[in-house]
Formats: sequence, C-alpha cells, structure tokens
Amino acid sequence: MANETDFSKAVVGDRVWWFNRRVFGEIVKKTDAAIWVAFQKYETIAFNLNGERHGLQELFWDEILFVAPPRPKRMVKKTLEGWVNVYPDDSPLKRFHFVKDRPHADGLAEQTRIACVHVTGEYEVGE
Repeated sequence: MANETDFSKAVVGDRVWWFNRRVFGEIVKKTDAAIWVAFQKYETIAFNLNGERHGLQELFWDEILFVAPPRPKRMVKKTLEGWVNVYPDDSPLKRFHFVKDRPHADGLAEQTRIACVHVTGEYEVGE
C-alpha cells in the first residue's frame, strides 16, 4: 500500500486537507523538499513532502473522518435452572428431559428413571 501522506508526486493545484485547522487548501508551490499550501482565511503554509510541519503529521490528501465506535456490548449474567431426569447407563433411553419444574419432570419420566436432579448453571451473553 502506498504511503497516504507522500506528497513527493504532488503538483501545483492539488487539493489537500490540513488536519489541524480542518480545512482544504491548494498547493501553490513545490520544491524537492517542501510544498506550500494556500488556505482560505490562513496564510500560505509550508510542509515537508511527508505532510509534516514542526515534526507533526498535519497534511493529508483528503479529509480525515472519525467514526465513533459503538458502545461495547455488556456481558449479562444469566442463570439456567431446571430439573433433569437421569437414567442408568445401560438404559435404551439415551435422552434426558430438562424442564423448569419438578412436577413436569415427573410427568415425563420413564420407568427406568433413577433420579430427578435439580440443576442450575450460569452463563454470560452480550446484551
């Protein structure tokens, strides 16, 4: 990628952006070491061929636009709570029931159920 602040190929008449004053100007003179830019309401200012003045980058080919980033998502803690019917390892029922209340779990239970366990867990999600 080319250096976006290289003014070595600039020519008189090119339009440039002065970051410090937030204005466009026009190159009115160029040498092997510097360019001079005329700005409305300001005097003609000299910059080096990197667009620097007093060692600070001030000149660009176009307006520098700032886009404010969105507010970061906050992580919200959620709790998962319910009941699980547990079956023996050798049971042909390889499923489980996760439900919100014990009576519902009892209603779904098969004969081979060995336990009904209350479980809770916490996790975080972006809001």
